[in-house]
Amino acid sequence: MAVLRSHHREGRLFFGECLAGSLKPASYVFRDVLGGVAFRVDQISPWRLWHFTKIRGALALELGLLETKSGEEFAARRRGPFWKPRWEVLDPGGTILFSYVPASFWGTSLTVTAAQTGEVAAARVPNPLLVWRQRALLSGLDGGDLASMSWSEYSLSLGCHRRVRVEVFEASWELAAIALAAIRWSALQQR
Repeated sequence: MAVLRSHHREGRLFFGECLAGSLKPASYVFRDVLGGVAFRVDQISPWRLWHFTKIRGALALELGLLETKSGEEFAARRRGPFWKPRWEVLDPGGTILFSYVPASFWGTSLTVTAAQTGEVAAARVPNPLLVWRQRALLSGLDGGDLASMSWSEYSLSLGCHRRVRVEVFEASWELAAIALAAIRWSALQQR
């Protein structure tokens, strides 16, 4: 069993909330410590009849990420075969900012690459199941923590955990961490 270690450093905190059940278009909100909305994530790919079935996990998925303070909009897109989906975060011009490539069969680890700098990080999720305790850790190749995530309050009506706590230790990985939380939430909801 993998154990996540955190080198408890002070970071920027976000508190995320899932706003839509798994049979509705995805919707998540991330607030700062003062309660203000920092990021809003909504599904922008079309919602069709087959999204009410388990086949939806094999379909293309696109999420829109709005950083509310600056008004910047980004997109997170899932591509590739359903058994090894690749995610990309893109700026409004379509330039890839971050890519998330599965590095394990169960999807419990991802290789995250910052396209503009070439920096590489590892994202680890020790629990491959959709229930019970959910955590994730984004770490640099040197082993230093970039961000940590912890989900809580499982909800049957949402089909996932209602809340996530995201702590970002490196400001340049903030968008990557928020996107990772949304990507993991979509997996937990079998989107």
